[in-house]
Amino acid sequence: MPNYPFPILWLPPKPLGHLLRNMDFRNLIIFSLTSKPAKWLTELLNMDAPMISVHVDHQINIIVSSVKSVTYHASNGSLRESRGKIDRQINFPGSLKQFVEHLLHIFKEHKIDDLEIMCNSVYQYKPDIQALKGIKMRTLKLRYQESILKMFGTSADRIEFSTIKSAELENSKDILIQNFDYLKFDFEGSLTADNLIGINGKVVNIWAADIEMKDVNIFLKHWLKGSNPRLEKLILKTYRLDTDGNSVEDSVADLFRDLDCESIAESQFEILRDDESIAKISILEHGYWYNKIHCYFSLNEAMNLYTTYFWDIVHLQEKILH
Repeated sequence: MPNYPFPILWLPPKPLGHLLRNMDFRNLIIFSLTSKPAKWLTELLNMDAPMISVHVDHQINIIVSSVKSVTYHASNGSLRESRGKIDRQINFPGSLKQFVEHLLHIFKEHKIDDLEIMCNSVYQYKPDIQALKGIKMRTLKLRYQESILKMFGTSADRIEFSTIKSAELENSKDILIQNFDYLKFDFEGSLTADNLIGINGKVVNIWAADIEMKDVNIFLKHWLKGSNPRLEKLILKTYRLDTDGNSVEDSVADLFRDLDCESIAESQFEILRDDESIAKISILEHGYWYNKIHCYFSLNEAMNLYTTYFWDIVHLQEKILH
């Protein structure tokens, strides 16, 4: 006896709506690809949007995840669905970009959650990657490649580099000066005051083996004069401040030299700008081998963001301020 597919679209509206609302979102994606009416009906469900990510490494994967997840492998113009024991070809005649746009439309989203490009060379996937240009994203994650940063940097709210070198940071300053919500990177080289001043983000998180506290001091003095107006939080992670023959006290003295700061708690300091903006700075010791410097910048005098840190704090204020 022939095995005919069930004619879902022939159902009356009420049972059709009940069926679709109880369908696994992964099956709904497949259903939405079958026809324009199916896509329209899927959009009408107003489903909670899952996370939509595009990852490029040894292959291109589109990952859609909520409580459950499904991965679509893109290769040579074709798509394969992979979830659990299911591995099947997807009948979608459009491009990779059109498939991503289809997902955004049915879930009524305007941006994918992240585009992650971690391959050393994008040459193999260059046509597909270039085709994604124009897709908006919340986060761009990549191993530094100037062409990729220029291609997608202006489409992202957040950027995370696995590693970036001094020359690469200099070459990227025209992009990194833009209004990002979040910037995170591991820095190879000596991080300078100019590097910090040239970054325009709300939250900036940097790991750098070599940070001179004198440069952080220069940066704070520029902030007092109005630089980095969007900055709300700066996290600097570096090797311990008591290495290379310097004591922690000497390093922190360099950090606050010629600054009118007030101790507000153990190893926590406050600097007030003329417009009543406040910089609250906390120096934290994480384990035995590196320190964190947290700087919070706000117009809210009641801000208190230090109660959630559980690392041992270096006892400094008596030696620095007295």
